[in-house]
Amino acid sequence: MRRSLLNLKCLGFSPETVISDRSPLYSKTIAEVWPEAKHQLCVFHVISDINALVLDAAREVRWELKPKRIKEGKGRPSQRTQARVKKLKEQKAQADKLFPACS
Repeated sequence: MRRSLLNLKCLGFSPETVISDRSPLYSKTIAEVWPEAKHQLCVFHVISDINALVLDAAREVRWELKPKRIKEGKGRPSQRTQARVKKLKEQKAQADKLFPACS
């Protein structure tokens, strides 16, 4: 990276602003080669990182809200099983509100 930037500098290229992604290679090298140039992060990469974080959080919430299956036994369900079924139905309703099925 340093060699490429120095080659550009030798060719007479001296930018006012340099835009890059968040790689740690760039900031030091840019400041070294063009100390007067401003260094700015690429908007596309910043938005991409934010979208990835939001989607990860939504995926985690969806996974937590996903109702678990209860193994049905023979005979009449116990009060404990009935309570779990009720709770899971509430979780499913909550998940359906947040993540409606696409039709």
